[in-house]
Amino acid sequence: MIKFLKAGGQTASRYAVKILAICTNSYHEAREEVIRLDKKLSILMKLLDSEDEIVVGNAALCLGNCMEVPLAASSLLNTDIVQVLLKLAGSDAQKTDVQLNAGIALGKLCTAEPRCAGLDSVPLGTRGEPSYFSGGSPPGALGSY
Repeated sequence: MIKFLKAGGQTASRYAVKILAICTNSYHEAREEVIRLDKKLSILMKLLDSEDEIVVGNAALCLGNCMEVPLAASSLLNTDIVQVLLKLAGSDAQKTDVQLNAGIALGKLCTAEPRCAGLDSVPLGTRGEPSYFSGGSPPGALGSY
């Protein structure tokens, strides 16, 4: 899926990021593989700038899921990811799914790497936040894809 996202193309990217969102939401191995193939998560970060809200929402969901991989959040320290996610989470122009997924990703990022929020004493911990798939049903209802 990462190869499809690297190659670009609106339709391929839309489906590839949706599949990646489902896989990273369900399988820790998928999260680790995404990090292995794109250590700085630059591909997913680039998708956050897409004009397609479904792509943006699913990219934010993938980023949030990948924050559960140890040290993944540290690779984002010198980026503008916090500002990007804040903008997406707070924008009334975005769909609710985009806002929720961006907010969840931001929370997971700042929990995994407190330096992103400037909070060095926040305990690591909470997992099991709800995830909202953009433009489709959650896993189990695959007929809508």
